[in-house]
Amino acid sequence: MGYTRAFEVAGSCAAESRPGLTANHASLNQLFDSSMTRLPSTAKVRSRLRPYPVPEPLRDYTAYRVLRRGRRWKQIRQDFLLAAGHRCATCGACRRILSCHGEWTYDDRLSTATLTSFTILCADCAIATNIAQAIRRGFGDLAVRQLSRVNGVSLAAAEALARESMATWRERNKKSWRLHVAPNLLYHYPQLRELSSSQREKLQFSRKIHVQTEPHL
Repeated sequence: MGYTRAFEVAGSCAAESRPGLTANHASLNQLFDSSMTRLPSTAKVRSRLRPYPVPEPLRDYTAYRVLRRGRRWKQIRQDFLLAAGHRCATCGACRRILSCHGEWTYDDRLSTATLTSFTILCADCAIATNIAQAIRRGFGDLAVRQLSRVNGVSLAAAEALARESMATWRERNKKSWRLHVAPNLLYHYPQLRELSSSQREKLQFSRKIHVQTEPHL
């Protein structure tokens, strides 16, 4: 998940944030706005952009992959692009290339992962968000610099943030996860039921996950 293929966005950024929305889009805006304020507890004060790599056992379970990049996925992407005003939801950058990413919450005690919303990211923020994939691809320094720039903190503080997220990610890689989709998101996009059904169709993950070439910061 995380740092997936970027999508081209036709046209310039909207002058106003959300002009001419339908009633359905208005309710989607509420979903979008709430997703922008849902940060991990340790990030509420200091971190506008936080690295939040998806655990390895869940990497294949993205709407982009499960919906096979078809019309039903494009509907989700276009709705959130519109809600974001065709800008990066984290840094506000207006770019020709933007990507749509799932937002997840994790219950480490129950080993449940819940898809709660989607967000629009520029390439630099997408790299910083999926720090594990960034390091694996040789973009670790770029990710840390973006964390520093967007959050207004020193490079040392940004690196500490990245290390903390990587430690959590390594622990989550050891677990077997159950996947859920938040009810309000499922109400707007019933096609997301396929995420849970797709996971159930495969064998349960072992708690001993073999992570190839695990990146280290």
